[in-house]
Amino acid sequence: MRSRARAVRPKHRTGAAAGVAAGPGPRARRDGCTPMEIWHPAYIGMGSNLSDPRAQVLEARARLTGLPLTRVVLTSPLYRSRPLGPVAQPDFVNAVAGVLTQLEPAALLAALKALEVVLGRPPRHERWGPRIIDLDLLAHGRERRSEAALTLP
Repeated sequence: MRSRARAVRPKHRTGAAAGVAAGPGPRARRDGCTPMEIWHPAYIGMGSNLSDPRAQVLEARARLTGLPLTRVVLTSPLYRSRPLGPVAQPDFVNAVAGVLTQLEPAALLAALKALEVVLGRPPRHERWGPRIIDLDLLAHGRERRSEAALTLP
């Protein structure tokens, strides 16, 4: 004997079948982002060797959460490193933060430089010299750049 398969209808209709018009698309969240926008992974280096370096790096790490269109997803422990260059100076305290961002590399770098100023770094500073805070964009997705203002691996 042959059996016939019967189509099963859902008990509850949804969307247009229920007489509900489709909405305008994904809703914007409080941060202004929609779920469909692309988030890029990026890594930010933080370092300080002046004026309580540990506190400076911890403050920078906390302030990264305020960057626009950027979410901090992980942070490294703090570690100490010797400075490079010809200038005698104290050791650095360093850390790295992994973020997801919708900012392009140049915009993220500009936000980091603005944060450095807020945290007390003077606009002009000695190359390879001591720093209250240093924030570096280490990587941004698969971007590769070698420019005067920004080098990405």
